[in-house]
Amino acid sequence: MAAGDFAVKPQVMVLAHQGPAFLMETGPRFLIANEAAAQLVVALEGSAGLGEQQLQAGRLRLLAALARGEPVIVRLSLPRPEDPTTGPRSFDLMGVPIAAAPAVGESGPGLPRLLVLGIETTLERNLTRALVASRELFRDLVSCSADFAFETDASGAFVYASPKGFIGYSAHALNGRQAQSLILRSRGAASAEAMAEESPFLARRPMEDCEMWLRGPDGDRFCVRVSAVPVHDETGAWRGARGVCRDVTELRHREAEIARSVERERTVSLVVEAMRQEIDPDEILRATAEATLQATRADLCWVLTADAHGRLEPARRHWVRAGREGSSLDPGAEEGALAQIVQALEAAGPPRTMLEVSEGPVQGLAMTTTYRGARNGALVLFRAAPEGASSWPQGTRLIVESVSAQAGLATAQASHTRTLKTLARTDALTGLLNRHAFHDEVAQRLAQRAEEPVPGAFLYIDLDHFKEVNDRLGHAAGDALLASFARRLADRIRPGDLAARLGGDEFAVWLEGCPRAGAVSKARQICELAEALRLEDGAPEVLSVSVGISEVWPGQDLRPELWLARADTALLSVKGRGRNGWAVWDPDAPKTAARTPDMTEADGC
Repeated sequence: MAAGDFAVKPQVMVLAHQGPAFLMETGPRFLIANEAAAQLVVALEGSAGLGEQQLQAGRLRLLAALARGEPVIVRLSLPRPEDPTTGPRSFDLMGVPIAAAPAVGESGPGLPRLLVLGIETTLERNLTRALVASRELFRDLVSCSADFAFETDASGAFVYASPKGFIGYSAHALNGRQAQSLILRSRGAASAEAMAEESPFLARRPMEDCEMWLRGPDGDRFCVRVSAVPVHDETGAWRGARGVCRDVTELRHREAEIARSVERERTVSLVVEAMRQEIDPDEILRATAEATLQATRADLCWVLTADAHGRLEPARRHWVRAGREGSSLDPGAEEGALAQIVQALEAAGPPRTMLEVSEGPVQGLAMTTTYRGARNGALVLFRAAPEGASSWPQGTRLIVESVSAQAGLATAQASHTRTLKTLARTDALTGLLNRHAFHDEVAQRLAQRAEEPVPGAFLYIDLDHFKEVNDRLGHAAGDALLASFARRLADRIRPGDLAARLGGDEFAVWLEGCPRAGAVSKARQICELAEALRLEDGAPEVLSVSVGISEVWPGQDLRPELWLARADTALLSVKGRGRNGWAVWDPDAPKTAARTPDMTEADGC
C-alpha cells in the first residue's frame, strides 16, 4: 500500500487502542468509547459531579482543543469513589482533531471531532512519588523499572545512572558526564543559564513530566519525559537532583504520523469539497492549490495541466498559481525551478513521478497527477530554501503524494467542464460559435466598449443557392462545403473578431473596432470566397455569397439582436437585387446601399 493511501479510521483506532480511547464532538457528545474509557467518559460528561479541580480543567482543555481544531495533551486524575484510600487514578490523554463528514443531505464541513487516545499512568505516578521520597527505595525500584533513573551533583554531572543505561548510552558512559550536554538546543532557544534554571537535571524544585529532546551517542534525537526533585544535604543546602526519565520518542513519532495523516485527510477533504462546490474550471484548480498550500505551508503552489497526449502545456493556458501571504519569495523567483521541473517531468518515464529541484534560493517539489492511469498534469510546491536543509520534510512529501491523486481528479473535472462549455457554445459541424454563444460574446463586448468612441460592425452572411448543393451532391457534400467555408471565413478575420454559424447556410461575423470602410472591404473578401469554393471544393457554379452589414457606434442601442436584424435587412436587399454582393444598412438613406463584389473599398479591418 502506498503511503498516500493511508487513512485514519477513528472508530477502529478507538476500539483497538489498549488504553482509554474515545471520539467526541462539541457538547461534549461522545460518539464512541472503548471499555477502558468508560469511567473517564462518565466523569467528563458531568454525571460524576466533576468535583476535582484538575478534572474540570482537563475537560475545559479538551473542549477548547475541539473548538480550535488543535491537538492537545491533557493529564487527569480520577477519584476512586469505591476505595478513596487507594488514591486517584491518573491518565495521560492525547487529543487530535479530525475532519468530519457532512450530515446526510447537507453540504459543507460537519461538526468538528476530537480523537482522544490515552494511557493510564497511575502506577508511574505512584512510583515517581515513592522514588523521590526515599533514595534507598528509589534505587531498589530502579532495578525493576523500565524507566531511566538518575542523580546529578551540584555541577550537573551524573553521579548515578540506571544500570541499563539510557538512549544508547551505558551507565558507565553517563556517570560523570554533564547532563546538560545531552540536551538539544533548538535555533532561537534561551541562553544556557536560562536553560539550566528550567532543567530537571538541575532541579531546585519538584518538576514533573518535563519533555525535552536529547542527543544520543550517534547523534540521533530522542524525546524524553523527565520528573525530578532537588536533593539537599543534612544542612538543607542544595547538592543536585534525582529523578526518572522515560523515552517517549516512539510515541511522539506516532503522534506526528497521526497528525500528518489527519492533515492529509483534511486537505483531501478540502480538495474534494472544492470539486463539489466550484463550477468554474480555473476555480476548481485554484481551490486545489490553496488547500495544498495551507496544508504544506509552502510559499507557492502551481497546478499544471497537460494536453491530450500528457504533455505539460507550454502555453500555460490553464495553469493555476497560488501564493502564501507573507511569502519571502520574490515574484517570479520560481520560474527557473519551474522550467527544470517541467523538463524533468516530460523526460520521466512512469506516470506517477515525484521529484525535487533547487534553483538558487528556491526549492521545488513536484508530483505528477494522473487520471485513469494517464498523466494529466502536475502538482508543484515551492519554498525559500532553508539554511542547511537539503530535502523537503517527509510529512510534506506524503501530503503531496496524497493530494496529487485528488488533484488528478480535479484536473480531469476541470478539463471535462471546459469541454462541456466548449460543446455548449460551439457549432458541431464548423467549430465556430453557435448563435447563443455569439450573442453572449458580442453583448459582453458592446457593454465593455459602451464609452469608447470606436465603432464595430455586424456581417450577416448567406450562401446563395446552397440548396442546390444538397440536391445535386448530397447532404454529406453540403456539410463538407459548409465546414470548408467556415474555415476560410475564420482565416479572413482578425484574432479579436468573432465568427458564428447561425444555422443552415447562414453565418455572422462581429468586427471589433472596425469602421464602415473596413467592414465593406471585409464583406468583399467574404463574397470572393465563393470562387474558392467552386474551384477547390467542387461547389456548383450557381453558388455565391451575399453579405448584409450594420455599423454599430457607441451611444446607440447596443442590443446585438437589433443590429444583427438590421444586417439581415441589408442582406435581404442584396438578395432582392440578385444576390452575389453586399449591402450596408443605412437608416437615413431611402434605400439600403448595395454593391457587387467587383467594387472595391479600402481595407481597414
